Amino acid sequence: MQSKNDIKLARLLHYILGRQPDEFGLVPDDAGYVPLKDLMKVLHEEKWSHVRPAHLESLPYRVPQAGIEMDQKFIRASHREHLPKAVPCTTVPKELFTCIRRKAYMAVSRSGLVPQHHPDRVVLFAEREMALRVGRRRDAHPLVVTVQTTVAQDAGIQFDRLGATVFLTTRIPSDCCRLPAPPRPVRTPQAPKDNPPSAPSPEAGSYTLDWERLSLGNAPPAKRTSQKSKQWRRERQRVRRMKRNAGEAP
Repeated sequence: MQSKNDIKLARLLHYILGRQPDEFGLVPDDAGYVPLKDLMKVLHEEKWSHVRPAHLESLPYRVPQAGIEMDQKFIRASHREHLPKAVPCTTVPKELFTCIRRKAYMAVSRSGLVPQHHPDRVVLFAEREMALRVGRRRDAHPLVVTVQTTVAQDAGIQFDRLGATVFLTTRIPSDCCRLPAPPRPVRTPQAPKDNPPSAPSPEAGSYTLDWERLSLGNAPPAKRTSQKSKQWRRERQRVRRMKRNAGEAP
């Protein structure tokens, strides 16, 4: 039985996959498919965080007009006649933006931008905010790369436009990219040092001998007899002598 939420979700999927994927930073391949994991992140951004891939798989059974097709890790709209097409363009904004992972900084600074999240195209955005939104889907703190399109076009780079704000190309040389400052290296926590195993605690009521202390030269000193006890002993001996002498007198 279909619910109101299922119908709303079906309509949203039709809009994202069948009409304006570029509005959400998605670029379908030639067959209209987008990665399922990317669509899931878009749905979570659009406040549909409870939706799971299994929910999408069963949606056509609950809403026959949902109009989605899934192929393992990819998804597309059944009706794609309204999908925007990538068309060549010569009028390009002076700056386009994309995001890279921090660990890709050195590779981009040496070789420029190459296709990463699309089979054969570098995906660029006219709006920095959209580039950050897409970049955060793969890195919590992505690095924004600014592409100087005038320099790129002078170097023979061609751009295609997809929808209103997405631009595609095959590559961007490093001298056309303006990168931020290098990211600080992430410090890995040091492994704790191995402590020597501690001796097992004695059982209740038992006594453990300290053999090292009792070895030769380490025995505890004998207890000294106090001065008071010596005086008491001498006084007792004196009294005994007096009694013995008194018994021997005539």
